[in-house]
Amino acid sequence: MNEKKFCEIWENIARKEIDVMIAFSKHKVKIRESDKNFRDNTFSRYEAERINFRGKNKIEDNDKIDRHKVAALFYVAFVDKINGYSFITFDSENKRLLDADSGITHETAFNISVGILESFISTDKEMDESYRNYVDNNGIIEPQLICFREKKTGYKRETIKQLIYAQKENKLSIPLVANMFFSLENNTLLCHKIEKK
Repeated sequence: MNEKKFCEIWENIARKEIDVMIAFSKHKVKIRESDKNFRDNTFSRYEAERINFRGKNKIEDNDKIDRHKVAALFYVAFVDKINGYSFITFDSENKRLLDADSGITHETAFNISVGILESFISTDKEMDESYRNYVDNNGIIEPQLICFREKKTGYKRETIKQLIYAQKENKLSIPLVANMFFSLENNTLLCHKIEKK
């Protein structure tokens, strides 16, 4: 993905998800840096991750990276915390909520990356049209967690907890996140096939 395409994704998907997160959070949330710097720094990290990933996996420059890996590259670049997480969170009394910074950053990255995945599916003319329409109408379908009896949690929440933990343990990787997005799309495809019957 070149910088122009990245900026389009930022404006059409990322910017909207960031605005939603800030507007609907139960805490006061601020972006750590200016919008342009945030976008440019995320693109710079994306490019570094992409180059590193291609080099480690011996992927030629003219070979395309699949949509799951593009979404994963964006996710990992967005949550990179070299200078701290992307968001600063405060409670109603303006006290910093450091643990909330990671949760809000990861949830926003997850939502943006799912949006990227949906966008790639919707515009892929080689895919079955009925599946593309299904994703346009329903989005990516998260699997139900059968091991949780309480309704207070779900796939996204539990997955984000694990991704935060992986990052703390320095084990957050492109293949890990790409596999998660592949599984999400596979679940969506299965739901589509069941609904078609």
